[in-house]
Amino acid sequence: MFGLATTVIQTGSIGGDLNVTAAPDPLDKLRDQIHLPVKAFLTDFELYLEHVGDMRAQLDLIPQGMWPIIDTIAYRHTDTFLNQSGMRDARPLAGNVDVRESLAFLLKVAWERGYLMTHFHRLKYIPRPSRPVDPLAIMDMIIAQGVPARPGRSLGNAIEVTLQRAVSMCTAPEPFTRTLRMLGDDLHATVQPHLNLGCDTVRTVHAYGILAARAEATIGTKPPTA
Repeated sequence: MFGLATTVIQTGSIGGDLNVTAAPDPLDKLRDQIHLPVKAFLTDFELYLEHVGDMRAQLDLIPQGMWPIIDTIAYRHTDTFLNQSGMRDARPLAGNVDVRESLAFLLKVAWERGYLMTHFHRLKYIPRPSRPVDPLAIMDMIIAQGVPARPGRSLGNAIEVTLQRAVSMCTAPEPFTRTLRMLGDDLHATVQPHLNLGCDTVRTVHAYGILAARAEATIGTKPPTA
């Protein structure tokens, strides 16, 4: 489901019927051990979303005040992708479906997943909104986390390693390709030549969802100002 890698053991033969099995690569074993907690987290997260219900029920877990952020980020990165890939003037898809709107929808889902994953990672459940959020304050905090207070500082530095790895698994070429196909073969065929750029774009928007959840939690724990 998440494009998780499987270990392949190579076999060969020497002197007729004698089969020799190559020893497993120690690095492959180490990678599997590193990925196990992330695989478990993603599995638990998907099971939780199944328990919550359909997409509409899951959207109820996102505060209404977040929607200006979701729309702004989704459309901004959609337009950046279209410009960088040269797809700005891409023809409408089958059924006159708009390429820009299709990609923006995909990025909105990526943002929501990053947001929901963050709360689930912290609490093992996703709390329903109990108070309004200030989208400007949240965006200011996200931007502040990426301002280079020291050389090499980036938005990714503020994301927990588990979530970084989870997002990497969810946005690898294989799962991204499956997502495109779920949205339509026509969209998949249109984006396929720019697959790596598409993966990078989705990964970035996942990260914004993660950072929005972190900012919301941080603002909610601050004492009110006089």
